[in-house]
Amino acid sequence: MSRKIGVVTGSRADYGLLRPLLRAIAAREELALRLYVTGSHLSQRLHSVDEIHADGMPVAAEVYIGEEFDGAAAVAAAMGEAVKRFGAVLEKERPELLFLLGDRSEIFAVGAAAALCRVPIAHLHGGDCSGGAVDEVFRHALRKMSYLHFASHEAARRRIIRMGEAPERVFRVGAIGLENLHELDFPTQAELEADLAFSFGPRSVVVTFHPETLVEPAAAERQVSSLLAALDDVGAQALITGTNADCGGERVATLLAAYRERNPERCQLVSSLGTRRYLAAIRYAAGVVGNSSSGLLEAPALHQGTVDIGDRQRGRLAAASVIHCGHTREEIAAALEELFSPEFRRTLPEVRSPYGDGRGVAAAILDHCLPFLERGIDLRKVFYAPELEVKA
Repeated sequence: MSRKIGVVTGSRADYGLLRPLLRAIAAREELALRLYVTGSHLSQRLHSVDEIHADGMPVAAEVYIGEEFDGAAAVAAAMGEAVKRFGAVLEKERPELLFLLGDRSEIFAVGAAAALCRVPIAHLHGGDCSGGAVDEVFRHALRKMSYLHFASHEAARRRIIRMGEAPERVFRVGAIGLENLHELDFPTQAELEADLAFSFGPRSVVVTFHPETLVEPAAAERQVSSLLAALDDVGAQALITGTNADCGGERVATLLAAYRERNPERCQLVSSLGTRRYLAAIRYAAGVVGNSSSGLLEAPALHQGTVDIGDRQRGRLAAASVIHCGHTREEIAAALEELFSPEFRRTLPEVRSPYGDGRGVAAAILDHCLPFLERGIDLRKVFYAPELEVKA
């Protein structure tokens, strides 16, 4: 009898990262994949569940948690729906292990439901840091809810252990999403340009900008306005991806759409590129600009440069190809000029990602899980802190 393994995806971003793991689970006869789709995948504006269906991934349940994700009250309401509805799904499904990735609010809510239903959690990308987003809090809380931990680098593994998780349940495996670089069949530059109606040149960049959720929502408008002005200042061609379901995201989306209307000759706006087209676009562009984690994870692995704006990704390990800058128009323009400079571009072929090369990550994760599944998981964890033990 196959062991039922659950995986939750709540956004286009985590689905792209999870795809190698989903395929690895589905390929093993001793495992039965149960994919649960929720969050912005099912919203009318983003509706990225279409990408999942197009991949032919079998969906065990679509768990709708609301339509509004812009504003603290709306996100809190969606989290409440997620706890309630996933409680019912998990009580019925009873997976032997549930994979959760990262730090988003809806994933935290699923983790709470799983804890209540006594479903063991395997957490991916715990121990990472992103100090400019409220996601940081959710990631650390999920870490304590989880039984198995799969860290993307050694510092993350050590952070997890310092939070009281026993070392025998914490594994450094690298970044799971980098396995896509070896699995996917990418379009050629000509094919992608025809598909997107966009031409890649020496000053073309992939722009992905999300609100920093630990500041007031209005700050996102000021920040993206500075970014767009800087793109004008340096004459950049911009392939802009849509925002995710964060507080302030609707305001950012409005500004991006208006910029596209004003600059149709050197700008294209696509609500969701999907993993295959997004990674191909990074390959053919001069670099990545914005504050997405992809600028620190995928771009260095593709030997491409990144302009990382502001604090959203503060604390993450960064390769030498990542240029950090502030939010002002002048700071962003200066970073872009560095990105385009011949001196900087000559360094890119030697760049190495601190998150590994992505080879064999999914298989390693499952190999680590199987012994725990075979002998049974006891959720009564002991806080690991030998240095604090007091002898009677």
